[in-house]
Amino acid sequence: MNTIYGIKRFKKRRGVLAGLSILLVALLVLAACGEAATATPEAMEEPTAMPEPTAMADEPTAMPDTGLRPRSEWTEEEPVTFEELEAEIEKHRGESFVFTSWGGAYQSAQRQAYIEPYEQQFGIDVVEESPMEYPVIRAMVETGNYKWNVMDVGGRALWAEIKIGSLEELDKSVVDTSNHVDSVRNHPNPTYGGGGGITWSTVLAYNTDSYPAGSITTWADYFDRENFPGRRSVRDAYRASWFVALSVLHPDWYDDIELRKRLGAPTEEDVQEALAFWEENPPDHFWHTGSDCPQLLISGEVDICTAWNGRIYDAQQQEDAPLAICWECGHLIGTGAFVMAKGLKEADPLAFENGQLFIAWTGQPQINAQQSKYISYGPLNLQSIPYLSEPEFDKVRPALPLSAANVPYGVIENERYSGEYNDQWAELWLGFLQSVDS
Repeated sequence: MNTIYGIKRFKKRRGVLAGLSILLVALLVLAACGEAATATPEAMEEPTAMPEPTAMADEPTAMPDTGLRPRSEWTEEEPVTFEELEAEIEKHRGESFVFTSWGGAYQSAQRQAYIEPYEQQFGIDVVEESPMEYPVIRAMVETGNYKWNVMDVGGRALWAEIKIGSLEELDKSVVDTSNHVDSVRNHPNPTYGGGGGITWSTVLAYNTDSYPAGSITTWADYFDRENFPGRRSVRDAYRASWFVALSVLHPDWYDDIELRKRLGAPTEEDVQEALAFWEENPPDHFWHTGSDCPQLLISGEVDICTAWNGRIYDAQQQEDAPLAICWECGHLIGTGAFVMAKGLKEADPLAFENGQLFIAWTGQPQINAQQSKYISYGPLNLQSIPYLSEPEFDKVRPALPLSAANVPYGVIENERYSGEYNDQWAELWLGFLQSVDS
């Protein structure tokens, strides 16, 4: 028997670590309260005799003050307001741009939360494409052929692309990320991503026909073929793979603040240890797109796999599938953000402007919250959190990575850190994939 099974299983984590506790509390109290004053019309007066005509005034009467600043007055310190933003978007009625995401349930949620309301309200055509492929970003920059305008990328990839200079800088007076999750809130540096992104988690998911609900309790169970026979699948990209292996090898790290951080930002030695573990315990299958895991579980092709939490939730709701998530096993929390490729501003200024306004609009707190109605991913803008307390979110709230029930078992990925090592780690994982296939 592999030595990992001698490791004492860790039971439910002891409390919420200080860092995550502070985060959760912050999320719940961030929104500012305000009241909109409503003018009361004066009572209609009885008509009176028409006054004698008078000479026309020398100066025309000034236009009424709408309270909306012209664009020239938007600044990083005082960025565009929601009302000013919508007034600006109205100027682009009849235009279009291309939005590219990951397809499946996720892009369907984006369509319902953002794209359809945007098209209906502003008369702008949002052309959708999928799936998102990172090499295309670099190809567009190199060739100057910008077939995509706004793209959805993971937080780790955001920083990887920033590192190589493939993303277009966004105007901070238009795209305000000051209240976004830290990995996207890159002040005082230039802003490259934001908008209606998400907080999401890589989780352990399984078929409850294969294993009774609640029987899977740790990541060690994923590798325990004796007690949990069946086929395993993991993503063909390295993300979360180090986390999974280290969760098995070092379950005690969850109970120490500094060690827990290493689960989301592994050292070079940690990565080598995790890779060696995977080589010793390879999966039966590798999945590629987010919809793969739930489909494989439902079809019976695999029994247990790593997954994106929202895809499993969607399958549970839409198909009444026998699927479960083991939140208490531990889950890796990441982000997603909207970006544009470098050079678009010069190559197609109108597409850049439309894309930037869309990113800004979807990142507004009241808009960013809407996506959680349709899939169990949380908002990127922390000021969106109070909107999730409304009754229409009651069903999805317990399935969000940052919910009170799930956040104690979460590890926040240091996406700036993993973005720095992205190419190096991707190469290591590719070598592992090739060794399994050979």
